[in-house]
This record gives sequence, C-alpha cells and structure tokens, in this order.
Amino acid sequence: MLYTSVIALFFGLAGGLAAGLVSRLAESRSRPLSANPRLAIRATNIALVDEQGRERVVVKLVDGRPVLVFSDEHRLPSGDVVSTSRLAIGILHDGTPSLEIADSNGRQRASLAVTAGGSALLELMAKNGKADISMSVGADGPSALTFFDEMGSQTIKWP
Repeated sequence: MLYTSVIALFFGLAGGLAAGLVSRLAESRSRPLSANPRLAIRATNIALVDEQGRERVVVKLVDGRPVLVFSDEHRLPSGDVVSTSRLAIGILHDGTPSLEIADSNGRQRASLAVTAGGSALLELMAKNGKADISMSVGADGPSALTFFDEMGSQTIKWP
C-alpha cells in the first residue's frame, strides 16, 4: 500500500512538472521571438567556421538584403588551397529571390529566380559564364526554352 502511494505521488509530481513545462513552452511559442529579448539573436553577420576557423556558411546582409552563402575549398595545381563560394541564396537588389550554384572555381553555373514581376527563370551556364540554356515561365504564362551558343548569342527559342 505504501509502495503504491509512493508511486502515485511520484507520477503525480512528474505529471505536474511536465504540465508546467509544456504550458511554459506553449506560452513562449505564442509570442514572437522579438517579444522575448532573451530568445532573439540580433546580428548583421553570422558565420559557421570549420576547425581551422575558415568560414563555411555565412548569413549576412548585403546592402540591407539577406544572403546565405555556403563555401568549400579545393586545391589548385600549385598546391594552394582556395576557399570558394559554391551556393548562395538571397534577395537581389530588385527584390528577386535567387538561388545561385557555382562550380569549384567559383564560376556561376546555375541560377533559379522568381523576378519581381512574378516570372520564374532557370538558367544553366557553361564554364565561360554564358547562359547555355534558359527556361522561363511568365507570371501568367507562357513558358519558353532558349538555347545559346558559346558566345552567349541566342540560337534557338521555343516557342
């Protein structure tokens, strides 16, 4: 009997503590982070660095616009190691959200954007930085597929 009373008391206390914790978490989640200064992190640049202190991921403001950049490194034929931005997600100067992917030399090879006017655009580029293929869809249609030559001149557009 005493044993069951102790168990009941234990579970009663544990349940009360759990309920208090849940209600406290629910209360803090119902308020925006900015309403609770202890939970808000405010910075103009946040960097994740590797063991050698090299920046690998950076969240920053560029001309007041948010940008997230992922970097890696590769070895040059000379043996030097170079850090290169490979993936960037951000808001461009005209308000266009953009995703840009670069090769190991830092040259942009693919981009995806939704323009301020609502058109979606996907571009695939050659190593020379010129667009090879562009796919676009207007805000209300139509879509287009465009091919370019090595100089960046349009060769085929469909439709």
